[in-house]
Amino acid sequence: MPVAAAAALAAAHFGRPVCYTLNRNDDLLMNHGRCLGRVEYDVGFDDTGKVHAIKAKVIFRAGAYADLSMNDGGTLVAAIDSAYDLSGLSVDVKYARCNIPPHTIVRAPGFLQGVMVLEQVMEHVAAVLGMDSAAVKAANFLPDVSTTTCSTTNISSNMGRLCVASPAAADLKQQQHQQKHVDPEQQQKWQPGVTTVLGRFISSDTYTLPLLWQQLLSSSQYNDRLAAVQQYNCDHAWSKKGIVVTPVRFDCAPAAVSAAVSIYADGSVLVTHGGIEMGQGLTTKVKQVAVAALSQLLPEEQRPLPLELVRVAASSSDVVPNGGPTWSSTGSEGNCQAVMNAGAKLVKQLKSFVKVHGDGLSTWKATIAALYPDTVGFVPSNAMLSAYGYFDGNIGRGRSKQPVQYSAFGAAVTEVELDVLTGERRVLSTHIKYDCGYPLNPAIDLGQIEGGFVMGLGAMLSEEVTTHEETGDTLSASTWKYKIPTMDLIPQQFTVEFGDWPNPRGIMSSKASGEPAVMASTSALMALQQAVTAAVQELQGLQPGAKCAEGSQVVGDTSGFSVLTAPATPPKLKGTVGAFRLADALEAALLGC
Repeated sequence: MPVAAAAALAAAHFGRPVCYTLNRNDDLLMNHGRCLGRVEYDVGFDDTGKVHAIKAKVIFRAGAYADLSMNDGGTLVAAIDSAYDLSGLSVDVKYARCNIPPHTIVRAPGFLQGVMVLEQVMEHVAAVLGMDSAAVKAANFLPDVSTTTCSTTNISSNMGRLCVASPAAADLKQQQHQQKHVDPEQQQKWQPGVTTVLGRFISSDTYTLPLLWQQLLSSSQYNDRLAAVQQYNCDHAWSKKGIVVTPVRFDCAPAAVSAAVSIYADGSVLVTHGGIEMGQGLTTKVKQVAVAALSQLLPEEQRPLPLELVRVAASSSDVVPNGGPTWSSTGSEGNCQAVMNAGAKLVKQLKSFVKVHGDGLSTWKATIAALYPDTVGFVPSNAMLSAYGYFDGNIGRGRSKQPVQYSAFGAAVTEVELDVLTGERRVLSTHIKYDCGYPLNPAIDLGQIEGGFVMGLGAMLSEEVTTHEETGDTLSASTWKYKIPTMDLIPQQFTVEFGDWPNPRGIMSSKASGEPAVMASTSALMALQQAVTAAVQELQGLQPGAKCAEGSQVVGDTSGFSVLTAPATPPKLKGTVGAFRLADALEAALLGC
């Protein structure tokens, strides 16, 4: 924000375009990265692991002035319920003004911190009860409503479960009759689904977590690996392992965007959209969608057109004004729909001019050439070869029109190994199962999931921001001290699976990718926390799973559970285990030799 404001001020003063560029070190000095925070929580749960109430207090370290730090807190409050069915949830967010540079929005802002809070709670509950954390999490999932139908008596409710068992045939027929006559804005209320404690409605045809979760546990051989990890920890004093499975829910709603598509006399196509290509594959997806839309002009057996026909121009507000934001992993979806809408206009205008030839490219070029008379050189007014497309956040028309709003679900199993003496850590394996709908481009989305997860590993394991205690100056303003993920942090075995479920509420049946995988990296931090807890339990002589006193009320946590904060650097891991305990244990081991 300060950089943008400085550039705008200079541009207004001189009446000329201004480019304000910072080198990486200056950027790190002025920008404190992701907004960090401190969390305190109280949890009420029973002996089965079911969580009944959570009261959390979050304090964000916001910097000398707010800048974009407020975004993290607002998003956290809106999404902290994650994939869980929480009947009682209280979250209090505060911002602390500190003598440090301000923070900014970083991938999955607020969502990542929210997942970290909920996963920490679930891991803590499991440790206190001596249960597998995967079982505790599954016991607290939102209910599976894939085989239920919404009850008309529950529609006004905004809390907890909204669906009941399927009604009798006569009642169902009456419901279906009523659904045909409801206002389109009320249509969603008649769909089977569930509403979270914070009011997010998730339709049953997009709630894939229960099935996805079971498939992941099976394909990753989680139960066998969990037993192997527990045995390993019993057999090794100075090396510990942890394995954790973490669910992810990411709410998506593509913003309104515009695009322009133009066809030239040689048959080539120029697409200008309002998005920003930043390595997420937006340009490639837009080209593919443009080809798919314009290929509707051809006979079905001649489709599709060659991808080489399409060129994507740089985003420019003088061609596509009010292009819209590129954010929340949904920029590709919105811009693809805008391009599809523009392409549909062109196809409608050109249908009466089609000249069918032997193949698709010949048909396309002959059709376009027929529009350019040799004597005039202008296209007939009833066959314009340029069109604007606008995506307003909805798909469909009339009564079938509905907003593009859905939740993307995924889960990750991560296994890690910790050297208790040095604090060194290795990510042995990560297995991700993700519901990407029908991906717009599977190769790109696969790369987004892998890259997003590794980016998250940086936040979880290495990217520590340090400041001067008195002045607040940033001390980690270069890669000498600010450690991005390197090859030693990438999982030694990395598996990504897509689900095979179309998204009926998405664009071309797809779902977003990228930021959900960033959130899934929490599994690595929680797995290291398990390894640390195993080391502490052994060093302290504690047995895991001490039962709660006085029924289901926790009087004292004697599980040896050790809280591990991000980033889990080697010095922090050593400190969490406790250097004095290590020294005592080493001395005892030497005396016993």
